[in-house]
Amino acid sequence: MSAAREWLYRTTLCISIAAITVIGEPVFAAEIEEIIVTAKKRDQPLQDTPLAVSALPKTSLEKAGVRNIFDVAELVPSLNVARSTGPLSTSYFIRRIGNLGSIPNFESAVGVFVDGAFRGRNGASLGDLFDIRQIEVIKGPQTTMHGKNTSAGVVSISTNMPTPEFRLQGKVTTGWIDSPDRSPSRRLEAVVNGALSPGISGRAGILYFDHDDTLTNIFNGDHSQDEDRYTIRGQVRYARTPGLDARLIVSRYRVDSARSGDMVLFEGNAIRDINAAFGVPCPDHDVDERVFCRNQASVFDLTSDNVTLDLRFATADVLISSITNLEDYESSRSFDADQLNIDVVNVIDHQDGHGWSQEVRLSGTDTGAASWLAGAFYLDSSFDRGDEGQPTAVLGPAAPVIELPPGLPVGEPGDSGSFVSQSDTRHLSLFANVDWTPISRVTIAAGVRWQDEDKSTTIVNRADHARPTLITLRLLPESANASLSRSMDGWSWEAVGQYRWSKSSMAYLQLSKGLKSGGFNAGFGDTPPSSREFDDETVRNYELGYKSMLMDDRLRFNASLFKARYKNFHSAGWVGLRFLVNNAEQVDVSGVELDLEAILSDRFSVAAAVSYVDAEYDRYANGSCSFDRFPDNADGSACGLSGQSLPFAPRTRTHLALSYEQPVRAGALFGRFDWSWSGDYHTNTSLDSRHVQEAYSLINIRTGYRAERFEVAVWLRNATDELIVLQEGPSNLFPRDPAYGRFFALPRSYGLTVSARL
Repeated sequence: MSAAREWLYRTTLCISIAAITVIGEPVFAAEIEEIIVTAKKRDQPLQDTPLAVSALPKTSLEKAGVRNIFDVAELVPSLNVARSTGPLSTSYFIRRIGNLGSIPNFESAVGVFVDGAFRGRNGASLGDLFDIRQIEVIKGPQTTMHGKNTSAGVVSISTNMPTPEFRLQGKVTTGWIDSPDRSPSRRLEAVVNGALSPGISGRAGILYFDHDDTLTNIFNGDHSQDEDRYTIRGQVRYARTPGLDARLIVSRYRVDSARSGDMVLFEGNAIRDINAAFGVPCPDHDVDERVFCRNQASVFDLTSDNVTLDLRFATADVLISSITNLEDYESSRSFDADQLNIDVVNVIDHQDGHGWSQEVRLSGTDTGAASWLAGAFYLDSSFDRGDEGQPTAVLGPAAPVIELPPGLPVGEPGDSGSFVSQSDTRHLSLFANVDWTPISRVTIAAGVRWQDEDKSTTIVNRADHARPTLITLRLLPESANASLSRSMDGWSWEAVGQYRWSKSSMAYLQLSKGLKSGGFNAGFGDTPPSSREFDDETVRNYELGYKSMLMDDRLRFNASLFKARYKNFHSAGWVGLRFLVNNAEQVDVSGVELDLEAILSDRFSVAAAVSYVDAEYDRYANGSCSFDRFPDNADGSACGLSGQSLPFAPRTRTHLALSYEQPVRAGALFGRFDWSWSGDYHTNTSLDSRHVQEAYSLINIRTGYRAERFEVAVWLRNATDELIVLQEGPSNLFPRDPAYGRFFALPRSYGLTVSARL
């Protein structure tokens, strides 16, 4: 480590300790800031909203140094985030329920909304977070109010809106990641805001971030896991006409990763023996090291564009809201599918997603005993995978000279095949909600949503040769070609009773039924058409909550106790060269969540959160098998997982933040200490006993000086350099072999951030 980096690393810790010894005048507010949320599709104080919501306003995000959705998950224990082969594979889990982003057309159980607009795919929805006004994590099924793909919950992001006042702000971050080669990272942000003409304001911002490699290839000395990405966002707001507020938002998120998505591989038996037989063995290494051993690195890129038009028109009695959203993303990933150090089979995975959605809402503005809201939502989306003009899989020079399992010839060099699939979705839903306060302390709310959804999928596999090969038998067989369609319609509902104990505390009881539509397995592999459909998922949720402001509004304490039962739960596993989604007969989820924020003194504040969730397969006969298990279900194709915990589902997650602020000349010194803890959890859907992330702690420290228009901070993330496994998977070609690969979270990082505002 260079002298400069060593100095910065140690200074971060020293300033944090020194800052709390300075004596001066109080700077904390006398009360905790009131937070307004939109969890029920209308502006409402957090403490009056009968839902479990973790809300992070702009001030909280800035003080914690939040950069991306992984940082948000550290602050909100009910939210988990995983990632494997690249940004597009990002998966969200709320209360331990979610779906793998590695499966392109597998719709998420966690809905993502940006400025009120539904986004179709988690990994294409969000880049790095910047110029954010607020983030809300709405916990538990939200189908009635938010509709499609929200059977686990909602992540809602609101960006800063244009205002007439001229503002120019910038932020520069330089840092290092404690990878084997001490990788540098850079982050640049710039935002300009102001009036364009009377009644019309504009806002534009750009963020650029890059970091060098975090994995070393010990086979050839190369590297991997370096990324370059940027986000651009422009907005225009029209507020010239009385009662009308219109906002147009245009954004682009771009990832250009020369090398990304590689896993650290435990070679097992077959891979090790084949490499050794061809004289290309891997040097000895531990699977816990940040190294990989491959003859080729993966390459990934992504471009995601989005346009949102938000119109609001208020009359004396009704507020009319319209949100129109257009989204388009395109990605490409090329990778060495054989996981060997000889060239056997290479895959190019091209994906395109397109869609537009329209939501219209009418809500009463009367402040009497009752309030109401009604609306409609429509979505038209398509997803294309593959490129007719480009092979999907190509066999390399070593294809003829290795042996795969009996009856699976690899083929000849240059043999290729193409995979093209198209999935279309049409969704329409109508919804309504009424809140009624019959007496002063009691509010009763009821909501209902009807939805109708049609899906169709086509799969076309072609090979440039007729003889049996890995491509024609298992990877892209013509026997899997299909044209499939399905329709569903159904109802979701919720009923909520709310009782206000006093002006500063209330309790609520919520009962709800949620719904998530089924779909098709439209990916690679030899799954026959008759086995590609999975059924609709339903959930019943029961929740008891309590919210309070105590100690003259210096302490906020919220708690919720919940139980949810999922029927035909959408589950997925890796089954020999393919992912396969099916239905688990029943999943039970129960737990408790606690959130606390307090002003301890004139200089100190604390925030704490606990999420305890027991999520298990009550009945699941057709789960995926780990390498050491043979199928035991009725037709001999899968393994029973009944009674076992869900993957990516630690029972306990916690977060604690201590903040200090001390005035000095023309500004203030500040310090913040964040500690997050997670219990152990399975990192693979087959629940392989080897794939368990042990319990771990994450410690982040941020400290510095701020004035009215200037701030400088030094920071340290993952201070103890915890090795955290995000996801693991078995060998691609040898499912009965103990070989597996793993994807790591980033190691310790540290740096300096300077920001200025005009």
